[in-house]
Amino acid sequence: MILEVKGIVAREIDRKIKTNPMPELIGEFLKGPWKEVMKIVGLRDGCGGKAWQAAIRVMDDMIWSVQPKSLLKERQRLLALIPKLLHALREGLLLIGYEPEEINAFFKKLEKIHIHCVNAAKRNEAADGQVTASKDQAKQELLRDIVKQSDKNKAFQQDLADPALSKSRFFPVVQSMALGTWVEFQDQQGVKRGKLAWKCDFTGEFTFLDRMYKVIADVPMKDLLRQFEYGKARIVNEVPFWDRAVDTVINSMKFYTGRDTVHLAS
Repeated sequence: MILEVKGIVAREIDRKIKTNPMPELIGEFLKGPWKEVMKIVGLRDGCGGKAWQAAIRVMDDMIWSVQPKSLLKERQRLLALIPKLLHALREGLLLIGYEPEEINAFFKKLEKIHIHCVNAAKRNEAADGQVTASKDQAKQELLRDIVKQSDKNKAFQQDLADPALSKSRFFPVVQSMALGTWVEFQDQQGVKRGKLAWKCDFTGEFTFLDRMYKVIADVPMKDLLRQFEYGKARIVNEVPFWDRAVDTVINSMKFYTGRDTVHLAS
């Protein structure tokens, strides 16, 4: 059975790599770490089960995420996908014994590829010299996205330089918060719990997902600090049993939804 699963995994990954263009880093990742993840999923849940299909979709979404994004709706879909994709990748890598530092180093490289893919469309349009009205609109949207991210970075740098902010007793807690930390939020709708799935060193934004991998909070560091200061957020030290159960890798993959549609060569 082990040899059979290994063969199925190898053929599946080889087919994806041969039929879809991708950066070398992604190809090496699929042939290395992700192949090991899929072997474990195949052995535990079967090559065809819900977790297996989700593991393939993670692979498809990752390949799609590193393609150029010329349309606004593609960039919006990418922004919505990234937290879920990174969470699924992290769960898989932890399963095969990756250290958090290794995972974060890989994610930083992946982030650079994503930024390059978004900017590539703008460079290609300028080189062609044939910018239609729709392309011009897409370029303007892209520029606004870049300016928006730049503005967020400036605001984040100003926040970091604010003495009052750094003197907060929660500043070191939030600044050093590790990915995977569970936080409980309180608002007018009640209490929600989410795991820190992504924090951006460039904009200072924190993204939290619930146990069904839906975004429950996407906030800049300054706002997150305020919530801690006002007692509207707290770190959950003891996660209930049902949270821990769903947090296992195989079950978490079964809940992975990814993008609405997948258009990759099989």
